[in-house]
Amino acid sequence: MEVEIKLNVKPAIVGGPIMLFTKLTMQPQLAGFPLGDITKHEIMDMYYDTADGALAKAGAGLRSRIQDGVPYLTLKIGRYRDGSLTGREEFEEVLTQERVDWIMSQARDIVGEGPFSAEDFHAGKPTGGLIPILIVGTARLVRPIGEVAELTLDMIEYPGLTANPFFDIEVESKAGKMGERILRSVETELYNLAEGNLAPAALSKLERGLKLKEKAGVR
Repeated sequence: MEVEIKLNVKPAIVGGPIMLFTKLTMQPQLAGFPLGDITKHEIMDMYYDTADGALAKAGAGLRSRIQDGVPYLTLKIGRYRDGSLTGREEFEEVLTQERVDWIMSQARDIVGEGPFSAEDFHAGKPTGGLIPILIVGTARLVRPIGEVAELTLDMIEYPGLTANPFFDIEVESKAGKMGERILRSVETELYNLAEGNLAPAALSKLERGLKLKEKAGVR
C-alpha cells in the first residue's frame, strides 16, 4: 500500500514555486528527521485507459513510464483519501512482457483479459483494448527523510495543454499506513516553510491532465 501526502504549490507564492523548491533542497531536516542527498530524475509518462474510461471510473490509473531512460509499467488503485493523505495499491515493474502480464492481471476485472503488449506500452501505442489518453513530463527532485519517508519535488508539464508547469510536493511513507502520523508532522512543517502557500492536492496528476484536456477541447 502506497501512503503519501500530496500537495500543490500555489502559483502566487512570493518568489515563485522554484524558490520554495530551492529552500527545501537546503533544509537539513524535516520534522526532526535528517534529509538525505538529492537525486534528480527526468520522467515521461503515458497514461492509458479504455475508451469508456473504465480505469478512471474504478479510481485506478495505468501508466507507461520512462524514468532516466528505463521503462516501467505502473498500476495504481485508489483505496482512500483524507485531505492531502492518500492510500493506493501500487504495482510497478520494469517493462518486460512477463511483468506486464503480472501487473495487468491485477486489473483484469476492470480492463479484461487483453492480451497486453510490453512493446506497445513502450511505444505508446494502443494495446489490448487500452488507448493512450495523456502525456505528462516531470522534472523530479527526491530527498530521503531519515529512514521513514521520501520527499519528492515535482515540476510537471502537460505538453500541448498548458504553457505553465505545475509544482507538486509529495511525501511518501516507507512504513505504510503506520507512517501516517509522521507524514502529518512533515506536512505541518512543509506548510510552515511555505508560509501557507501549499494546498492539499484535490486531483492526481492524471485527473488534472484530463481536466486540462477537457478545458482545451482535446480528445
